[in-house]
Amino acid sequence: YVEQIEAFGEAEVNAAFSFGDAERFLGITITGAFEETSLPIGNRNTLEEKNIFSNYYIGAHLSRNLSPDTAIKIGIDNWLDIRECVDCGFAKSAYGVISQRIRLNPDQESWFPNAYLTAGVGNGEFRPLDEQVRASIAAQRAAGCSTYGYLADKPCSNNTLRRAVLDAANYGQLTPIGAAAVEVYPGFNAIGEWSGRNLNLGFSVRPFEDIGLVFTSM
Repeated sequence: YVEQIEAFGEAEVNAAFSFGDAERFLGITITGAFEETSLPIGNRNTLEEKNIFSNYYIGAHLSRNLSPDTAIKIGIDNWLDIRECVDCGFAKSAYGVISQRIRLNPDQESWFPNAYLTAGVGNGEFRPLDEQVRASIAAQRAAGCSTYGYLADKPCSNNTLRRAVLDAANYGQLTPIGAAAVEVYPGFNAIGEWSGRNLNLGFSVRPFEDIGLVFTSM
């Protein structure tokens, strides 16, 4: 495993471009995930010649503020994929959520001014692991590949098998997702997130009140 990481590298660059007005009409965000680069750092990236545009994925997201404290958002991660590789890829995932701010303290400049709750549904990468495994087994069987509980009449190619596994990771059954956050002090939030598969904990920090810069660690 270590040798493989050193040879191929392991990196992903993410970017987002947002525009619109979520209060008057819609907020629109276009996301991009760029898989790996060809930078020869140490012994990594010695087996492939790739650049940041060899494999990338585009997502689209829409948001709307229903009130000063309530918002909804829908979107698709990795909606479009542009790939040179045959056996790589990220799951296409659709989701929809509603978020509510709960004002805990009339003094918004004091300790614990707000709490935030988010609830919704998602599929793709948001599905529980056992559900994705079942979908993968069904897709392999449909493609004519031997898999758990099924022996095909003849072997299928590695490309056919890999494509079935990758396709099974896309969309599929919806599962509940959600998050909760407490603003401990203006600019500092404690966060808990249920992704449908994992429980993530972390915090966010806004070091400068007048600059829209936020650091998030999960």
